[in-house]
Amino acid sequence: MIDGIKVIRQKSDFHISNTPIKLNLYFEIINILKKEHFDLVNAHTPGPYYADMACYASRACNTPFILTYHNDNVHPNVLVNFLSNIYNYTLNLITLRLSTEIITPSPYCFNESKFLLKYKEKLSWIPPGVDLEKFYPGKSYLIHKQYHLPKKSKIVMFGRTDEPVSQT
Repeated sequence: MIDGIKVIRQKSDFHISNTPIKLNLYFEIINILKKEHFDLVNAHTPGPYYADMACYASRACNTPFILTYHNDNVHPNVLVNFLSNIYNYTLNLITLRLSTEIITPSPYCFNESKFLLKYKEKLSWIPPGVDLEKFYPGKSYLIHKQYHLPKKSKIVMFGRTDEPVSQT
């Protein structure tokens, strides 16, 4: 239990590039859906496989599936990009087609993703929310100073979701 929410972790068997793979994930998710009786399932991508298996298991259990699509799956490494393209034109397209709804926080994906163009009728753009009591705008120029940037420069900060975030 984390903050009153039951968390069921599905550890991967191995990784392909940075993609975790659990061979029996589809069946594990079906078992969880049958036991817990969820109203809907929401998975995030571009991390392939887990979201796809959640979609297919949801469909098998007649549970609505919402896909949160953060960005297209592309990679600068030629081999990994080749594998990404195989994914993009197979599992990704099936997942997009089977999703009940698709949400993207990205105006680029909403307006320009070649993979999402066919799914406009079930696509929503929802910008990410910010807890303004925890994160509030201010006039700190420490990062500007550290990287020798003009004070009028705009900065976008982001982090990986699979690593703990420092809250300093």
